[in-house]
Amino acid sequence: MLVLPENYVPFEWLPQLASKVAREGLAIITGVEHVIAGTNVYNFTAVILPFKYFKTIPTAAIFFQLKKHYPPEEKRIIEGYEYKAIEGTVDRPLYRWHDCYFPVYCCYELASITDRAEFMSWADMVVAVEFNRDVNYFGSIVESLSRDLHCYFVQVNTSQYGDSRITQPTKSEERNLIAVKGGLNQSLLIGEIDIQALREFQIKTYNLQKNGMFKPTPPGIDVKIVRRKMEKTP
Repeated sequence: MLVLPENYVPFEWLPQLASKVAREGLAIITGVEHVIAGTNVYNFTAVILPFKYFKTIPTAAIFFQLKKHYPPEEKRIIEGYEYKAIEGTVDRPLYRWHDCYFPVYCCYELASITDRAEFMSWADMVVAVEFNRDVNYFGSIVESLSRDLHCYFVQVNTSQYGDSRITQPTKSEERNLIAVKGGLNQSLLIGEIDIQALREFQIKTYNLQKNGMFKPTPPGIDVKIVRRKMEKTP
């Protein structure tokens, strides 16, 4: 899976990316440059997932998510040009790819405590695409969310601001599988997550968890949901 920042690729490039996804079997999650229609401005995130049509023909599906919460600064700039920022109103989807369950958030959406908690027990991984200068504030959200939802967290920010990382719900010195501060050059970071190990840990009681590789699960984790995911009977 390739994850790119918010507001990153032109809308016109998406068919080419979808062709690449279909050929290579590589999922891509990316922010799309603002789309302007009349006086309306749309901030989309595209989730492009490969699949086999009739189980034989390689193809890809593009799912669009319209940003639900715009930060005041983004709204200020849009409205300064006498445009209107259009916010999404539909429920956020939960994707399943290679038996990994994950939602996708666009930057400021993570500031909503209700939004980031809606996939408790279901999310094996949370993906966030960002164009965000406030890396300290969002760094705290990343570390908290990973432990509160007990899942992996993939955060991708522009290299201008940095703090792209993969975080796991472990003790502090081991929580970042990969991380980069930022810089002038674009960076490609590669990391692996172990969904099976996470689920096998989550179904244990505290007595078996306390000396394990992850932090003990928080209150609210529904072990029945975890078992359903393991048994592939959602």
